[in-house]
Amino acid sequence: MRAHEMNALLDTPHHEALWDKVLEGFKYISGRDWEERANYQHFWTLVDHLYKLTHGTNAHLPDVFIGPLMLMFCGHTGRIRKGIRGRPYFHHPLMVLYLAWLLKLPLSHQLAAISHDDIEDVPKQLNVVESWIRQQLAFQQPPEVVAIVDNLTNKPEKGEEKHTYQKRKIATMPLLDAVLKLCDRICNMYDMRHDKPKTFTPSRIEKECYMALELTEAMPVQAPEPVLALMAFAIDLLVKENELTLA
Repeated sequence: MRAHEMNALLDTPHHEALWDKVLEGFKYISGRDWEERANYQHFWTLVDHLYKLTHGTNAHLPDVFIGPLMLMFCGHTGRIRKGIRGRPYFHHPLMVLYLAWLLKLPLSHQLAAISHDDIEDVPKQLNVVESWIRQQLAFQQPPEVVAIVDNLTNKPEKGEEKHTYQKRKIATMPLLDAVLKLCDRICNMYDMRHDKPKTFTPSRIEKECYMALELTEAMPVQAPEPVLALMAFAIDLLVKENELTLA
């Protein structure tokens, strides 16, 4: 997707309705009064609310999600999101999971959304070897889910720039794995507006927008239109709020 192709996606009513639903969940996670939903005491209330937003008010979270959510929460305990607000890191996997639920991705990819950062970050957070977290994931998750998580884990070659690696990697991913990678980027771009990481400058924001678009173009098969639309909305927020113009 190129910058000039975004407007058509933004002006489609059903895409606008999907983005409104995204905002409903995202604002509940990271919007006003987020501090009230930032600790273990309220973790399951938060998860339950997000599940009901996507599955109906009478829906109940299936047991299959409990173990992976517990491992994710415990593994990232103490980590905070980059930026000025200091939100707990577990907000991020929940945002990616919320998108997986909204987009009705297969169960395997919903479960992978929960654990997508576990292999990359939890060993450093808990000061354990990577094989240990892999063992825990294998205990909690089916093999096909662990394979997806492994596919989403950043493992650049020595000296390889992260974005170069991600473009190379997404070009070889199965379509739905790549979709989950785009969901991860959509969540990061949305959070960037409020968390304001140290490098949050107009030139950096513009670069992030172009890098996100490059990921969509690197995919061997075009991402589903609703996913491209969500990316377009996330970019559009950054562009308008920072008075940028993408070529």
